[in-house]
Amino acid sequence: MLFNIDRLAYQMEVNNLDAIVACTRENIHYFTGFDPVIKILNPYQGQCYAVITAEQPSVVHIVHSIGEIDQVLDATSNIGRVVTYGTFYRECKDIDILTKEERLLKSYSDIK
Repeated sequence: MLFNIDRLAYQMEVNNLDAIVACTRENIHYFTGFDPVIKILNPYQGQCYAVITAEQPSVVHIVHSIGEIDQVLDATSNIGRVVTYGTFYRECKDIDILTKEERLLKSYSDIK
């Protein structure tokens, strides 16, 4: 994890913030540890967000395109809820032979 949780929690309390939403490439990387490709290709309009709440500052929630959701597997932070948007189809092998990482990707890719 790259960021100082205690310092963040303190600043959120002092500034009366319920949540922080990171929307730039640099800030998303700082809070998550992964570098979203959409922010490299389209830095000002690419849609990817990292959300941290005051209730649980050690957990980073992600909003990202379903087609690039595999990038979340590179995260070094404690990832909470992952919300996807868009349409993308993945071929799913037999669930019994998926690796742990493939199962996690499948759970991120499942539209709920």
